Amino acid sequence: MQRLQQIVGSTIPSQHLHIEDVSEITVGITLINKERLNAAHPETEIFLSKLFRQLEANGKRFLLLKGVDEKSFCSGGDLHHCLSSVKKGEEGINQALRGFYFQFDFVGQIAELKLTQISIWTGIVMGFGVFFSVYGKFRIATETTLFGVPECKIGFYPDNTATYYLPKIPKNVGLYLGLTGDPLIGEEVYHAGIANYILKNNQIPEFVDGLRKVRTDEEVHDLLVRLGAKPQVKELPKLKIIESMFVPTRTIFELIDRLEQNKQIPFVKSALDRIRVNNPLSVYLTFELYKRGPEPTLRDSIKFNQEFVDRFFKICEFEEGVTSLLFTKKKPNWKYKLEELTLEFVNSLICLLYTSDAADDLLCVDLGGRRIIKKK
Repeated sequence: MQRLQQIVGSTIPSQHLHIEDVSEITVGITLINKERLNAAHPETEIFLSKLFRQLEANGKRFLLLKGVDEKSFCSGGDLHHCLSSVKKGEEGINQALRGFYFQFDFVGQIAELKLTQISIWTGIVMGFGVFFSVYGKFRIATETTLFGVPECKIGFYPDNTATYYLPKIPKNVGLYLGLTGDPLIGEEVYHAGIANYILKNNQIPEFVDGLRKVRTDEEVHDLLVRLGAKPQVKELPKLKIIESMFVPTRTIFELIDRLEQNKQIPFVKSALDRIRVNNPLSVYLTFELYKRGPEPTLRDSIKFNQEFVDRFFKICEFEEGVTSLLFTKKKPNWKYKLEELTLEFVNSLICLLYTSDAADDLLCVDLGGRRIIKKK
């Protein structure tokens, strides 16, 4: 079996990644770009896509993913890089879109790996950081985990198979995550059923050391159990409120009315305030996509998102949202107000991805949980 250095050569993007042999059959990948909270740069994604294929071909069995410290596992895609592309005009937008297409395919590749993926979620796990790791077999939360889907905060939508994954999270947690953009914290991520193990940060070195001796998935599980990483699931008060308050309604306005009627509960008021601050079109669209349920398969979701992002990116307010978040630190000036948006308009955006005949009277049929314009 080849040693790791022989497999990867000298092409490692060393400012973003540290790669090591944990054992003969286990490779450890640590995200180390602390300045950007381990945001995934396109160069890193391309390198890892090639590396994963090579690792499988060379007999590796386990892939350990973690952040360099307790602050961040992966904060998502590199928004600085994406915004820089968008500001270059049409060619820059097309470059950004190509990055999205590749990223979505990469998520599919990761989900289909024969390697057993072990992710240690210390700190921020958001956006691409979620879908880079959430389909792995061992998803380990810690007391510092911040698990979120913040796209509505930046004028985008929960992309990259979120339309497949969020509706599958039990007890309406996916809708809460998508609409508010606020994270679950620490043990909430485990008790919500997103992480399937939980450790203390100070247990991570012992766990990683134990991985040097494991040969099977069962031995990884046994190691985690010995460390107490499989406690009994509890009904946390916050999760119980989410379950009752975020039951999908017929319209987004009915859901907001329910939150409004219960805003004497501090957590509900906080969630309502966040939804009102987020991008209105993103909120409405996220609600409708969630309500339709997941695509039949992960690959269907990748195809849907690749086609949808191509159209939505050209009308969304991503540039305004990211500029406000990262640079001006001011409240974004959104184009739409939620009350001005209609279900017909939002549905038309979803239908548009299936045809270029946008003027076809919006004659839609249901197919596999998605509304599709009928070609004449």
